[in-house]
Amino acid sequence: MLANIQDLALAQMRLLQLEAYDALHYAIATYHHYDYFATLDGDFVHALYNQDLDLAPITKIVKIA
Repeated sequence: MLANIQDLALAQMRLLQLEAYDALHYAIATYHHYDYFATLDGDFVHALYNQDLDLAPITKIVKIA
């Protein structure tokens, strides 16, 4: 489990240009198949975050405030 989350986080750091902690938090949400990930962090504002890719169910990021 930990290795899978770490792999997801590393991939998100490369693909989405996230910092380590941001990528880790989002990887945990993605790994557990959460539908939404709410954040106050402006780093998550990126076009890729809201695209519906046909690869797999993707956790949607909702920026609050």
